[in-house]
Amino acid sequence: MARRAIAAACAAALLSGGVTACAGAGPDTALPGAAGCGMLPPRRPAAPPGGRGAARDNPVYRGGPMCLPDCDFGPGPDGGLSGATRYLGHVAHCLDVGWGRLFAAVGLRYRPPKVRIVPIRDRGRLGCGAGMVQAAGLYCPGSDEVIVSVGRDWYGPGYEPSMVLLLAHEYGHHVQRSLHIAQYAYTAGGEVERRAELQAECFGGVFLAAVRARFDQTDEWWAGFVDTESQPGDIAERHSHGDFASRRRWLGAGLRSGRPGDCRTWTAPSSEVAG
Repeated sequence: MARRAIAAACAAALLSGGVTACAGAGPDTALPGAAGCGMLPPRRPAAPPGGRGAARDNPVYRGGPMCLPDCDFGPGPDGGLSGATRYLGHVAHCLDVGWGRLFAAVGLRYRPPKVRIVPIRDRGRLGCGAGMVQAAGLYCPGSDEVIVSVGRDWYGPGYEPSMVLLLAHEYGHHVQRSLHIAQYAYTAGGEVERRAELQAECFGGVFLAAVRARFDQTDEWWAGFVDTESQPGDIAERHSHGDFASRRRWLGAGLRSGRPGDCRTWTAPSSEVAG
């Protein structure tokens, strides 16, 4: 199925209220040979390392930058939930293609997550298993599901980069699980968990670097965007996701280079992953 047709099917499934794996795995998500990417042919798929080594020296760090010259987000949000959902369905497809290419180029197998878009009024009912959380975005490792809640402000134009970063951050957790990083990180907690959150934010920046030209914004605008998105919430969020300086550092690192290898929060000093 052509990429545009896959993206359209994904958006339609999201709109229907079902849970779908946008842009299913297979040849389209594994192909590294997009025009202008100059990526190496894919290697034979292998399993990533486990334990601490998965976090500190993962094969995906040797890939990149993410390259998506053929990514198409389709029409922007049109003022309604359906338009925002459709838009994020296309973004999810591009995320699957981008990460699929990076995985394939270093000999790893990528499988897309399930994706669910819900209105913000349902945020309090989001959860993984029995737990319910108040969060704009969530990744559930047990069901391999990315959930994003969108508010009325996001239904119209102007919020697209923030929408894209939120979805790309939650995809970052799916990538960590696929690479066996999450299995190590979330059994440790504390600073280790914060390093995982900051890496997911950096992975979000990696995707934004690959698609930033589609937003037609200046470097100064992007610097302001990084500052805005890095503002910490309450004390609990700062502890789990990092303080302003740390978030700004890692989101900026991904956005500047587009390379997962620049998201190695695991070898950074504690001062760079502070909460």
